[in-house]
Amino acid sequence: MYLLNSTPIVLDDYGMHLYFFPLSVALFALMMVTQGAAYYYACRKPEKSKFYSGGTIEAAIFALLGLLIAFTYASARERFDERRRLITKEVNALQTTLLRFDLLPTQEKEELEQKLADYIDSRARFSQITDLKEGIKELEVTKSLQKEIWKLAVNATEKETKSSKQMLFLSSLNELFDIETMRLMTIVSHTPIWIFLMFCYIVFICSILAGFRMAKVGKFSWSYSVIFALATTVTMYMILDMEYPRFGLIRLTNAEKQIHELEKQINQPSK
Repeated sequence: MYLLNSTPIVLDDYGMHLYFFPLSVALFALMMVTQGAAYYYACRKPEKSKFYSGGTIEAAIFALLGLLIAFTYASARERFDERRRLITKEVNALQTTLLRFDLLPTQEKEELEQKLADYIDSRARFSQITDLKEGIKELEVTKSLQKEIWKLAVNATEKETKSSKQMLFLSSLNELFDIETMRLMTIVSHTPIWIFLMFCYIVFICSILAGFRMAKVGKFSWSYSVIFALATTVTMYMILDMEYPRFGLIRLTNAEKQIHELEKQINQPSK
């Protein structure tokens, strides 16, 4: 059951995309420096780096890196798909609520219709906001509209003999508000930060092993070093972009278009 007195949730999607590029550049630089440092260390003291250049150890560590990449990608992709699914589900719930709106008594429809239109406008604005304070402010507007709509709907059904048809409208409203809460929860649900820190730690170890391996060959390969660092960095960037898909390269634009189309439809008569 939806709680009408629920408090706004801090939306941590806002602003996170600003850190993706600096973090990626820092990781790329760290990998390049680490590979070079490990290479020159192994060249100066080859007797101390023999143990770390074993094929078994390298295979195990690089396999662990691949496992972490697969895990974080799968988690980010699952949450991305869930966000997209909930947007579609919310649009369907909005459409169902508008269809069941005709089940209410005629004299109660005008004010409630305007509140529903305002609610759809609020949800459409929320999907376009790029500032944290504006996002929380718009969320408060949404919560306020939910209370008003629910109160008007209950009053409309109480003035007439309650029928199963009219109760269907309350049921669709309840589902609609529940989905809005579920969407908020997906915004603040992410892979734990410790997983990403472990990812960086394993990348650091792999860079050391790569430097030792090049020392064993006897030549520092810039192409090998850059390709390894670039591939790892781009992969991490894309995973983070999918984890926080509000403003990056990977977005929910196509899914959110459904809400804007519905907003245009409901505002069409007033034009």
